[in-house]
Amino acid sequence: MVKHLGLVWLVTAAVALPVQAGTFTYTGDTTGGLTFNRPEVSPINGAITGLSPIAQTVPYQAQGFLVSAAGVYTFTSDQLFDGFLVLYQGTFDPADSLVNALTGNDDAPSAPAFGFSNRSALNALLSANTRYFLVTTGFSSPTFGPADAGFYQSTIAGPGTISPVPEPFTVLGTLAFGLWSVGRSAKK
Repeated sequence: MVKHLGLVWLVTAAVALPVQAGTFTYTGDTTGGLTFNRPEVSPINGAITGLSPIAQTVPYQAQGFLVSAAGVYTFTSDQLFDGFLVLYQGTFDPADSLVNALTGNDDAPSAPAFGFSNRSALNALLSANTRYFLVTTGFSSPTFGPADAGFYQSTIAGPGTISPVPEPFTVLGTLAFGLWSVGRSAKK
């Protein structure tokens, strides 16, 4: 009987333990980076509404990641420019920036009613083991004044572990360089 109670206690303790929340913070700089036509989002709910008429050639950086547990994740980004976040599920194609775009944010909810904020933030319900991309970009293109680009720090937080995933082009480039290096070494 005591043996069974110990097993019941062990199972109960394992189930009752709090879920460990995950946080992933990274930095980057969009200055001089690749550009795309940024999606436009509703300021009310972050829904994608089309392509932005004022951000047609805005620099961006994309961070791929996976989460280990389904749930609501929080995304925040502090920028040294008027920044903008867009979340993608599955793939991110800068040549077709509306495909797979889930939501976005210009200014965090605590931003002033007029003017710009240096913080973007959003929440999204994510599925476990699904690839996502958080794209950090600027509010407007150089055609409408100075380009919104520069240094940023972004944080993803939620109920599961957040694991960064390199962009496919980065992986392919690394593999190609590695194969070239091995081939070159073998010839010597």
